[in-house]
Amino acid sequence: MKRKENYIMVPFDFQPESKMALKAALKIGKTLGMRIEVIQFKPIENAAFLPNVGLMGGNGAAIPQLVKTEQKFEGMDEFLRVLEEMNALHRDIHFHQIEESPEAGIKEFMHENDPSLLVIHKEAFKGSNPLTGSVVQRIIRHTDMPVLALEGSVLPESFKNIVLPTDVSRFLPTEADFISHWVDSFNSTVHLLNVVHTDLIDDEEIKSKMQKVALELGFEKFFVNATHHDKEVEAIVEFSEQVDADLIMMKTYDKTGLERFLFGSITEDVVKAPSPAVLAVNVSMN
Repeated sequence: MKRKENYIMVPFDFQPESKMALKAALKIGKTLGMRIEVIQFKPIENAAFLPNVGLMGGNGAAIPQLVKTEQKFEGMDEFLRVLEEMNALHRDIHFHQIEESPEAGIKEFMHENDPSLLVIHKEAFKGSNPLTGSVVQRIIRHTDMPVLALEGSVLPESFKNIVLPTDVSRFLPTEADFISHWVDSFNSTVHLLNVVHTDLIDDEEIKSKMQKVALELGFEKFFVNATHHDKEVEAIVEFSEQVDADLIMMKTYDKTGLERFLFGSITEDVVKAPSPAVLAVNVSMN
């Protein structure tokens, strides 16, 4: 079952982290054929709430489409300057302002509008809690759609080198479609990784199962790897460094119920660690 909308959501606050997320979204959107929805969480004082501003390309210039109003969106001029710097005035981009806190607004917008992908920086919207983690970790924990969490200050040139940790179980059709489309679109090489916690399991048997998973997903360029480690997050991060990965692509279902609500998942722990960008593909994708 395909998603209802084919677009990328980018929360934006004019900080370097959100500008990096927008650049990534523009690159991904061009490759995957998705439009961009930019969400700003900043109240407009003494003005009615405006649902969105559409930016339509015409002769290389963006034309803000205000809906029956002369009110001006706060920050729109600056946003247009950002798009001009990114040479993106001609792209299909829509701008929304939501009178809500970033975390609550992101969750609400994702729930109501069903984007195909959320692109956000790991350090976006400061609000880390020792118990529940960062804003990005909490969003991954409570959403049911893919989230790309970026790392550092340098945008990857591409996503051609991907690490895909797997327990060799089969992917759901929605997961398989999303992963296969991403890998095929970016012409990626995939390094499947299984973290083995016991010496009782035969590595060659695990690799054989991973090869079957790779073929079922339609991968053309892939490697299968089994590593023995008692700490899964460390194993994933260390392996990603070894193969110089641009991206770690992960499911988010390894903890459930109260345990996941309180402490999160392995995916969230990888997001927290110094690692490449992480693409969290939720097992309960609609």
